Amino acid sequence: MKAAFSHEMKNIDRRATEEAGLPSAVLMENAGGAVARRAMEILGGAPGRKICVFAGRGNNGGDAFAAARYLLNAGARVRVFLIDAAENLTANARIFFGVLQNMRAAIVCLGKDDLAWDKASVHLAFADLIVDGIFGSGFHGVLSEEYKRAAELINSSGRPILAIDLPSGVEADSGRAAENAVWATHTVAFSLPKPGLFLFPGKSCAGVVSVAPIGIPYNIIASEPVRQSIITPELVAARLPARSPLAHKHQARVGVIAGARGTSGAAALCAEAALRAGAGVVRLFTADDAAKILSAKLTEVIVDALPSGETEGLDCGGFELLLEKIAAFPVLAVGPGLGTKPGTADVVCRLALETDKQLVMDADALNILAKNRQILPKIKNPPILTPHLGEMARLADMAAAEIKEVGLLETARRFAIEWGAVLVLKGAPTLVALPDGDVFINTVGNPGLATAGSGDVLTGVIAGLAAQGMDSPSAAVCGVYLHSLAADLIAQEGMVGLAAGDVIAALPKARLQLTPMRDN
Repeated sequence: MKAAFSHEMKNIDRRATEEAGLPSAVLMENAGGAVARRAMEILGGAPGRKICVFAGRGNNGGDAFAAARYLLNAGARVRVFLIDAAENLTANARIFFGVLQNMRAAIVCLGKDDLAWDKASVHLAFADLIVDGIFGSGFHGVLSEEYKRAAELINSSGRPILAIDLPSGVEADSGRAAENAVWATHTVAFSLPKPGLFLFPGKSCAGVVSVAPIGIPYNIIASEPVRQSIITPELVAARLPARSPLAHKHQARVGVIAGARGTSGAAALCAEAALRAGAGVVRLFTADDAAKILSAKLTEVIVDALPSGETEGLDCGGFELLLEKIAAFPVLAVGPGLGTKPGTADVVCRLALETDKQLVMDADALNILAKNRQILPKIKNPPILTPHLGEMARLADMAAAEIKEVGLLETARRFAIEWGAVLVLKGAPTLVALPDGDVFINTVGNPGLATAGSGDVLTGVIAGLAAQGMDSPSAAVCGVYLHSLAADLIAQEGMVGLAAGDVIAALPKARLQLTPMRDN
């Protein structure tokens, strides 16, 4: 499913009017009907239900007026609260406001009238549902006095809240939220959802998101060059490879270059995750001073010792030996617990420049590349890079605060293009940016993933999927979703205390949930 920026959605609306001949008022009418139907789904019907509708002066308010009429006609007891003066309504909003007036609907103009605000507070206390139609995708910045007052009143009501297109106070493109933005329990988006519904803090304000068509022709939506997508279970299930009845273990081989003395756990998690993601053979190449520990720790993973330098870590003098050992492994996961000693850094840099294998690079491999970033555009086979925000800041030579200000989505897109890489920017949510400019937004996962080793597991999952013949974008997109879905399955039995190893154990179950008929 695509996710449209506000200017992209505005262009789609314009084309619907100019190219298809759909009057904008018709789109507003259809939007109002969609909101009313969602409200009735939430309430289990309309007759006798008490619904408070808050409306701003723009098109979002017009959608709210149209929804109010549908709900009134369905038998609901509706009261409309207009934040601004009626003379300030946009042309289309004025049409639907006038219809409500002609129906003698209960309308209260709030403005600066304290008595009117008191009435609103009383009605909210007895409401079955509040509809938020104050601001939509055009919002930026801060809520002004009356709008902030309305949002505070809505939020303090304790009643279910249905936001129209976006919760008021949330920016459509970035997910930034104004102080006192509306915290909806449900949001109905029109035609295409906006990225801000899935980017924090906007995601926290949106509640359960649904998407409703409003009559815009499919060819117009499909032809708009929207480059953001939501990762859905359907998308992942369609891309995951089926296991052939004739499959054998050597058809999916992963080499893991990871681990050093004192950091062997990261290497073990990465290697085990690759196996649980479906790899048939995983061989862990590690410094000889960590190999004994890892051999004792791992049973299904082959551990292969590499020469260590005098200062610990890998020895660049053994690089040719490493090339021989990895010859049979088309996919390499590089970095977890590897260290950044000079010899190790030389090995990682030479490997990046000289191999044409699919590289999945994380942790210390990224820290090494951050000091040698001129290498990034020169890597032969577009690598899969999996930084968290701190690693991304080092790679991009930017402060973490600067990345947040620019926007995580646009930062990931920019550097995926610049480096020619598949960039997995880990966070809440995790983003997958491709070299062609497409960005995928993850929608599953939970705070339990904020635990040591979860990133190492993700690296192994992506490598394991790539070894099964998936192209690098598909391996990254599906790996991110599968990893988070496994965490969600674990969280059903308790999120606090979730460990990275728990996620590894749940990977087969998560995959089966996505493809139950095919893989059972």
